[in-house]
Amino acid sequence: GFLQQDIDLEQLEVQLYSGIVQLKALELNVAQFDLATLGAGLLLHFTSGTVGCVKMDIPWRHLLRDHCKVYISGLQLELAKGIPGGGCGGVQGSRSVGNDTGFAFQEDPHEMSPVQSSMQRPSRYSDEGIETLSRLVKHVLSRTELCLHDSSVLLKAPPAASSLQAKVAS
Repeated sequence: GFLQQDIDLEQLEVQLYSGIVQLKALELNVAQFDLATLGAGLLLHFTSGTVGCVKMDIPWRHLLRDHCKVYISGLQLELAKGIPGGGCGGVQGSRSVGNDTGFAFQEDPHEMSPVQSSMQRPSRYSDEGIETLSRLVKHVLSRTELCLHDSSVLLKAPPAASSLQAKVAS
């Protein structure tokens, strides 16, 4: 996942009736973000990332009318030029799967895909119900606001190499 560690209950605050969920002091798994930047063809990698607080405000009573709001504060991202040292990490497993970036990642051979899993057991949900839920989720997500506060992104560039200095003699 995108977090370095599982969420501790001390980091979580839930006010279900009010529609508020809050997570504090999160350390990001930068290797997952590196895969995304490589997939996008960017020659940058994340060296660290933390989030002070993520607060989600869900208007249960007016979910279809009002906006859901996600407040992120204390976001600190550090990036560097180039690809991560020696590769892009990877998920443990034994089967290598290529993608359009030219890099490979590992898949767990024991894990079933969602398609295989759904083919092995009968579904208790109708296609119409799933389609209706899908439309509802898309509607809610399209009306979600993201608010950033006290956030920074630092791009570290290596110092200029001294071998690139030139002297001109006359």
